[in-house]
Amino acid sequence: KRQACHNPHLARQNWRNAKNTDYSAISKPTDHFNLWGITETMDSSYNTKYQPPFCSNNNLDREPAASADATAGRANTPDYVGFCTTCHTLTNAIFSTTLNRNLETINWTSNGDKHGQRLMDGSVSTLPPFDTPSGGTNYVLSCLDCHEPHGSANVMLIRRRANGSDLSDVISSLDTIDWGLLCLKCHTDDEAANIGNANQWEYVHHEVADAPYTKIRCITCHPRGGGGGNPNPIPCQSCHFHGGVATKADKDGIYRIAF
Repeated sequence: KRQACHNPHLARQNWRNAKNTDYSAISKPTDHFNLWGITETMDSSYNTKYQPPFCSNNNLDREPAASADATAGRANTPDYVGFCTTCHTLTNAIFSTTLNRNLETINWTSNGDKHGQRLMDGSVSTLPPFDTPSGGTNYVLSCLDCHEPHGSANVMLIRRRANGSDLSDVISSLDTIDWGLLCLKCHTDDEAANIGNANQWEYVHHEVADAPYTKIRCITCHPRGGGGGNPNPIPCQSCHFHGGVATKADKDGIYRIAF
């Protein structure tokens, strides 16, 4: 039997000391009588492969709690990957009463999600501070860079704020292009590429130098809108989600595993 994420007899007021991992409030379900994150930090686990996202709107300080720089942010962030993957594994069946199904499996190893340790295989169409991959390979994200485990108005516990700014709207469904409101916080949408509007993704899918899809027959992938209008954007979740299966594309850079 697995226990909760917090042992109330050990947890400390880390909200008052967010830059001090000695004040960790979490304990691994498999090691419930020891605090997690005091020495097990994103720095100790991944070093410069972890790039803390921006905290404030000025894009200068870093999470958590406006840490002075990336080095401090890494040292101040518990290893949430090691913590969360205690339960969210390739083998555990975790049933969601809200979704009425098991959650997708999580694989943060080198053959899993690209937000984990899987190497990038295409252009770096990302925004600061992720625009210069560590060591020429890739960054490893913390689970809490995108998710808020204590609850969110967004589906799948997606954060209302990411990489230094608030999402412009609520993500209310799995099957909506509003997922892109999270993606554009770190990835180059058409507005960031200066070719179109926010939360449009023609640039990264069709225009970048090694784009995975060529424009041949749009309707093959894009359903037409009502009344025979222009092809609609595809919801991000149609192709990008945890635990998906690799699919063939017209180039070898697109996978259904790992965003």
